[in-house]
This record gives sequence, C-alpha cells and structure tokens, in this order.
Amino acid sequence: MKRRRWRPSGRWRRLVRRLNSSRCATRGHRFRRKSSRRRRNVWSSRLKRAIRSIYRIGVLLLWVVLAATGLETCETVRAFVAERAYKDYFESQNSKVYGMVAAEDLESARNQFSLPEADRDWLSEQEYVPARANEKAKRSLVQPQEALQRERQAFAAQSIENRNVIATLEGRLVLTFSPSVELESSCGEPMLQQYLLPFLEDKTDKLLPPEWQEIFNAVQHADTPRAFRVQHIEQEWPCLLHHYDVTVAPQRDADGQVTQVEVNILDITDTLPLEERDHQPLPGDSSPWKLPAFSYKENWYVEGEMLSTNNFGFRDDDVVVPKPPGVFRIACVGGSTTEEGNSNDATYPNIMERKLREQLGTDAIDVVNCGLCAMTTYSERRRVYDYLDLEPDLLLFYVGVNDMCHKHFGPWLARAENWQKLLRRSRFLARWLNRRFLPPDEELADYIRATTFRNLKAIRYAARERGVDMALCSFACPKLGCLDFRARNYYDLNMREVWQGQGLINFRTYCNLMDLYNGLLKQLCEDEGMIYVPVAEHFHAGPDHFFDICHMTPLGLELKTNIIGAYMADYILRARQKATQ
Repeated sequence: MKRRRWRPSGRWRRLVRRLNSSRCATRGHRFRRKSSRRRRNVWSSRLKRAIRSIYRIGVLLLWVVLAATGLETCETVRAFVAERAYKDYFESQNSKVYGMVAAEDLESARNQFSLPEADRDWLSEQEYVPARANEKAKRSLVQPQEALQRERQAFAAQSIENRNVIATLEGRLVLTFSPSVELESSCGEPMLQQYLLPFLEDKTDKLLPPEWQEIFNAVQHADTPRAFRVQHIEQEWPCLLHHYDVTVAPQRDADGQVTQVEVNILDITDTLPLEERDHQPLPGDSSPWKLPAFSYKENWYVEGEMLSTNNFGFRDDDVVVPKPPGVFRIACVGGSTTEEGNSNDATYPNIMERKLREQLGTDAIDVVNCGLCAMTTYSERRRVYDYLDLEPDLLLFYVGVNDMCHKHFGPWLARAENWQKLLRRSRFLARWLNRRFLPPDEELADYIRATTFRNLKAIRYAARERGVDMALCSFACPKLGCLDFRARNYYDLNMREVWQGQGLINFRTYCNLMDLYNGLLKQLCEDEGMIYVPVAEHFHAGPDHFFDICHMTPLGLELKTNIIGAYMADYILRARQKATQ
C-alpha cells in the first residue's frame, strides 16, 4: 500500500507563515536600527571633521591677517622713519655735489679706468661701419633736398621698420583705416602713436579729447579730403605743446569705391614762431630758457649763476663753424646727466676734452656739451639738426633715465591688470614684489623698441646723411650693498618724489629696468652698426659717486669721464689711422 505524504493543513501553514514573518520583521528592525546608528556615526564624524577644518582655516586666516597687519605696520613705520631721515640725507648728498673735492680723491684708484685688454678690439667686435667711410653719406653732404627725399623714400620702401624711421625723423604719424573704420596700421612718430593707440584699439575707458574725436568722426564720413589743425600737450612731464597739421584722405579703387582712409598727422611745431610753441608765457631775461625743457637762449650769462651758454645755446664755450681743418669734434648729447657740473668746465664733456688733448698730445680735439635739462629722445630727435649744425665727427649719447621715468613709467603702470592694481595698494607688497606689478620684460622691451629706440634710429639716419658717426653709452645707476639700508631708503624716496615712481616703482625695480634697457641698447648698436660704450658695465660705485638715482657727484663725473674717455681715445686713434690710409 502506497504511503501517503503528510501535508500541513491550511491552518498550520498560516501559523507558520505568521511566525516567519514575525521573525523577519524583528531581524529587519534590528538591522535598520544598526544601519541608522552607523549612518549617524558617519555623519557625526564628517561634521566634526568639517568643524575642525573650518576652525583650522579660521585660525590660519586670523594669523595671516595678523601677520599682514604686522608687516603693513612695520612697513608704514619704516616709511615714516625713512621720510624723516630723507631731508638730512638729502642735504648730506647735496653737499657732495657742490662741495670741493680734494685732488687725491679725484685721482684715487677707484676713480681710474683704463681700457681692459679684452676690450682693445671693441670696435672690431661691434663691426660698425664708419659713416665717413660711406661714400653715399659723403655725397649726401652736398646733395640737394630732392635727392635726399628720393633716398629717404627708397629707404622707407625696404621695410616697415624703415618706414617708421623716416616718418619719425620727419615728425609724421600715418594711420590707415578700413572702410568700416577699423585701424589697419599705424606708422611713425612714437609719442603721439602711443597716446592714440589705446583709444583706437578700445584699450582704455577714457574718452578721446574733442579735437581728436572730430578728426576720427571725419574718418567715418571720408568722402572728400579734409584738413585740420590740432594742438596737443604731452601727457607726461615735460609737458611740451605740439601743433599738428592733420589730413584725412580717402583712398579709392578703379571703380571709385573707398578702400582705405589715410590720416596723415604732421608735427609743425618747430616751424612756428617761438611765442606759439609754448602753452605758457615765455621766460623772461633772468631765465636761461628760450623754450622750457627744450632749448636755452644763445649767449646767456648772469653774474653768479653756474650756467652760461654759448653761441649755439649749449652749456659750453663758443663753437667755431665752419669747423677748422684737422679738428676732431664730438657732440655729447643727453639730458641733465650730460649737462651737470658745478661750472661749465666741470661737466663731463669739458673734462673729457682736456684729458683727450693731454693723452693724445694735440689741441685739435673739440668736445661740445649739448646736454640740456629734461631732454628726452623725443626732443633730441626734434633737435638733431641743431647738433649736426655743429659739424661733429661723432654724436655721443648718454640717455635713458628721462625717457624711462618721465615718459614710460605712466603708460607701464596703466597697463597693470586689475589684480595687480589691487595688490600694489599694500605698502609691503609694493616694496618686496614691486617688479611683479609691471608688465613682463618682453612687453617692456617691445615698448622701448617702439619709442626710445625708434627715436635713436631716426637720429642715426639723419647723422648718416651728414656723414657723422653715432655712439650710445649704457646708462649707469648706483650699486648698493645688502646693508646700505639708509641709501636704499633715500633712493626709494627719490624715485617717488622726483622720478615719477609714484610710490609704485622702487629703486630696485628701476635698476632692473635699466639693466634691461642697457641690454637692449647693446643689441641695437650691434643691429644698426652704431658704437656701443659700456659705461654701466664698468661703473661700480654707490652714494659717494651718485647724488640721486642718476646724477653724479664730482667723484662720479670723474669716473664716468675716465670710462668714456678711454673708449673715445681709442676710437679717435682708429679714426685717424683710417683717415691716413
């Protein structure tokens, strides 16, 4: 008989299911309680860590604020003390300039310089071509104006840079616009170019002055040529007045459609009467200025004044023109760092003249001081023919500080990013991270090439037309030791008070910028075939030789003269040897 399998009844099955569900519910409840407790522990630990991190960050920020406040306070106190000491140190430096210097100090070993053996072939290494060895330059001395103009046009057609040089020499700025009034190109006079470009390229929030706005409104509706006369005052010191003749001329294709609009801006200031060339009344008889910061009166002399001028309005003895046969003449061009001296005989060109005559054993050497206070390469380019009218054999330039401090610092500071403008409000950061608040070296180098060096190239071209050589000196600045705190504070304040540093460019940054300038200047001489005189490279001196960041005491002038004179003596000997060959 088959055994019957037992099956629980429905009632039993319901009971079992009820028991099982009760156990699972209890087990699930316990599991959920443990999971909830575990999650609460995780969130609690995370919250504790977050609070701990916030606390640490808060403490760190508090210490940062306290440290920053302390550093700012220390820097403020240091600046206050430095300003208190500025007057006394200024007077002590001033006494070095106008005091008598003992002969043994002037003749001390630290002030002597002889051409190093490694520099004996300095002219050969530079591979410059003497202007008087250039037959084309010789012929230009007697060429008519039409022939010179044709040569300039041919030179300008060779490259854009050559076109810039010729336009700069003529005081001309040429702007080219598309029919949609977009700037396509700009060429020529660098000062006005750097002023107008930010407006034309929408890189400034300032409004264009009304006289210029009228001109560029005419560009938008340039159906026929139009002419304007504009007065413009330089934005940076010295604020000279300029008069410009402006023409707006549309360029059309064969179908008569406007393809370009050319704006030609010509500086006519130097062709106007003297009374119209200044925005202020002209100086009286008691002043040596004919036009402030531009030219001195001829034959000016007042009893008791250190300054007196010659028949050409320069601080020197009268210059004989035409130049006597056999005389080698050097015209020293620059600003107050060339003009300076307690008397006309104490300027570096006059000291160098005496030493060259003694060293070379001849009086047929004439060194003319063409330096003038506040001059920049912009003004020197305008006066280039005044220098060439002296019939020099060599133009010797010692320039740099006026261009950089008075003309370039303002635009450079304006180019700073917003975060740089914010951070440089800190006295501490402005002192120790000063260089970081200016554009990078590459941008500054491009600016120097487009301004100062373009002026120098234009002067060099004009000199070559007359068969005159041109030499450029590197620009020296004080060298300070790590412990020269007092002198460094003095030079920092001197930068702020006199040299347009505005408290935003200190002495250390100035020295770095001058090193950049000197390196570019040497490269310019190599590229353009000019003579480079390494003054800064051999000038290792501090406050005893420098009254401020650039002007020198009699000790400094002696050393500067010895350095430049050593190279000039070698140059004159070589020039005479080539002349006799």
